[in-house]
Amino acid sequence: MDGSVESAAAVTVARSVAARFGGSVRAVASTKDQLDREAAEAIAPELEAHAEPAVNVLVAASESADLLVLGSRGLHGLKALGSVSERVAHQARSSVLVVRSVQT
Repeated sequence: MDGSVESAAAVTVARSVAARFGGSVRAVASTKDQLDREAAEAIAPELEAHAEPAVNVLVAASESADLLVLGSRGLHGLKALGSVSERVAHQARSSVLVVRSVQT
């Protein structure tokens, strides 16, 4: 969760999945990467901020999660290589659901 529109969409999807299957949502953020803390806490007041890079925070969270839900900025081609969502999808210990932003 970084406070972006994409991360807000991911939180919405995560909450919907959790409600449907009786789960819970844990919102995590990295203070080392882009973080609009005010916006992030407005979306997820229970936000847990960690002083590590986003990939490390998310991969660590995946170790105790059944499903990791994260947003994607919709990068394609070479720009997508090394993106947070791409790196997490390859390193996570749980299933990963990447929520893509709606293109208009």
